[in-house]
Amino acid sequence: MDERAVTSVLSECGNNIDAAIKRLGELRLAVGNPAAADQQEAPPSTPPPASSQATAAVAAAAAAAAAEAAEAATPGGPATAEQWVEVLVGEMSAARDLTDARTRAAGFLRQFESFVARYVRQQQAGGASASGASPEPGAAGATPGGSAATGSQSLAQRAAKLAEENALLKKAVQIQHRQLQEKSAAEGEVANLKAMLAQYQEQVRSLQMSNYSLSLHLQKATNSDHLGPHRNPDVF
Repeated sequence: MDERAVTSVLSECGNNIDAAIKRLGELRLAVGNPAAADQQEAPPSTPPPASSQATAAVAAAAAAAAAEAAEAATPGGPATAEQWVEVLVGEMSAARDLTDARTRAAGFLRQFESFVARYVRQQQAGGASASGASPEPGAAGATPGGSAATGSQSLAQRAAKLAEENALLKKAVQIQHRQLQEKSAAEGEVANLKAMLAQYQEQVRSLQMSNYSLSLHLQKATNSDHLGPHRNPDVF
């Protein structure tokens, strides 16, 4: 997913970061699922009759290794893209301030990178065990080599997809961080303006009191002039 798509989604969602992250995850899934579905639905090549038992052994070993990798890779934690997006949204929503958001984002990225590395290692270990269980070349022909090549290609595609997901999540965290900084700066400016407004209101009240006092003095002076003509003081 390129920068233009991310910018377009952010423009559509405005300041709603949770909706933007969820929308980015949906777009990434919409882009990545067709290839994965085609790969999963592609029928396996039919092995020659002479090597059917050997191929079945290889398939069983590969399935067992994949099951073990899946179980170890998801020990009660998120395993799908939707779950990772939900975790990120929850972490950002629970952040109390900018510092807390940075800490939560760093922890999330470390957790996701650890998940990707663990998944790749387990996939590689599963491929190695499947290759070790392959029969002799004379009995199996060229089918085990083709299966190993297909498994390596599938692993490379999965690793590339996980790297793309990691890059997308990092970009979302960077966008969240930038918007939190902008929000913090705006809140600071609003606080300064409120302080200035309170100061000006206090000055206005002080001027009003001074004006009222001067008005009273002027009124008293005017009333005293109307009491009668000025007389010289009596001289005794």
